[in-house]
Amino acid sequence: MLPWLIGILCVSLVLGPILMLRPNPSQLRLADLRSRAAAQGIMVRLESIDIAGKIDSYAVYSLPWSQVEKKLIPRSEWNLERQRFAHEGHFYQDWDWRGSTPALSSADESFLRELLSNCWPGIVALRLNRIAVSVIWNEARLSAENDDSLAKIHRFLVSLHDHFLPGKQASK
Repeated sequence: MLPWLIGILCVSLVLGPILMLRPNPSQLRLADLRSRAAAQGIMVRLESIDIAGKIDSYAVYSLPWSQVEKKLIPRSEWNLERQRFAHEGHFYQDWDWRGSTPALSSADESFLRELLSNCWPGIVALRLNRIAVSVIWNEARLSAENDDSLAKIHRFLVSLHDHFLPGKQASK
């Protein structure tokens, strides 16, 4: 009896840590989401970001400018972040600029307000720079039954990209 007990204990000591390394269902969903995003040309990375005074790890989904678009400089670079509360001094409800307020046209501001009015709570920031347009969001909000997150992220990115497309501004 004792040899069997020792054998079972040894096997469990070896297999236990190995089985704990297997990804759980939520990790598999995130890996699948990130893989599908990459297949659509969206760059995905994790960053530790201070949003509204809280440093946390967020997923940054970015749609890069093409090589032709990179040669043209976007009119301005900006970060728009969700704050902890809505305030009349913010750009739009609970959204405000990080750093200095960019010089945007009234059409750009109207576009962003419309985009933000349709923004779901998982998105915590939007970013435009010389490399890409980005949506920063909390992937922890992804649930098993909510499989349209990538479609929403993709729509946001394409909408931002197309509106702020370098060179397109002159033709507006």
